[in-house]
Formats: sequence, structure tokens, C-alpha cells
Amino acid sequence: MDAPSLVSAWDALVQQHCCVFSAPTARTWQQIALGWILNGGSATVTAIFRTLGDQADRHWTVYEKFFYQAAWCLSALCTALLQRVGEQVTDLYLAEGKKRERLWTSIAGSLAKLKVPASRIKRLTDSDDAQQLAKLLQELLAKA
Repeated sequence: MDAPSLVSAWDALVQQHCCVFSAPTARTWQQIALGWILNGGSATVTAIFRTLGDQADRHWTVYEKFFYQAAWCLSALCTALLQRVGEQVTDLYLAEGKKRERLWTSIAGSLAKLKVPASRIKRLTDSDDAQQLAKLLQELLAKA
């Protein structure tokens, strides 16, 4: 994959998470994500700020406050995760072999973030049944 395609793909991934932030906080999130991915060393806020260089258009304390003062919309984050799992259900129906295993690993991580009990996640992944996952997704959507 060429560099412009990678940058475009990264931007799209970061944009998907902007829905959980206010507009100013989303801009800070985008800059932190960019600095994090470009940073070759430790992923501290200071290192990320240094990596951003001139692209850091705010005082360094803004980036620190992102982590300890931000009021993120957790319900929006949960909805975004549920949508992502929903997309993966469709992919799961079509996937085979290693790709299917990778999808289940990703789905299990998303379900854990949504506070689905580990025992239920294990049952789902062991069964390798996309229909069971779709049913769980409907339950979670009904609660959201």
C-alpha cells in the first residue's frame, strides 16, 4: 500500500471515533492519534506533542487535559462499537480460514469493551456461529 493510501486509511479510522467527542476535543483527538502513530518512541503526551511539531496548534497542556478532563460521550462510543461489531457480523458470514479467526479475535475485543461477560464471549467464539453473534448484537442494540 502506498503512503497516500495509508494516510487516507488512517484518517478514516480516526474519523470514525470523532463522534464521541465535542468538535474541539475531536480535533485534539485527531492530533494525538497522528502524533501517536508517527512517534517512534514512548507514547507519552510529551513525546506525542514533540512528534507533532508545528502541527500541534495548541499549548501542550491541551493535550494533557484531553486525558484527564475530557467529557467523552460514552453512549456514543458504545453505539460506535456496536456499529463496528455489526459490520463485522456481515464480514464473518463471508470469511473463511485465518481471516475468520482474525475477525473473531477483533469481535471478542470489542465485546469485552462493551462489558459482555467473558464466559459469553468464549461461548460465542468457540461456537464460531455468526447467527449467535447477530442475536447478541440485537440484544445489545436493544439495551443501548
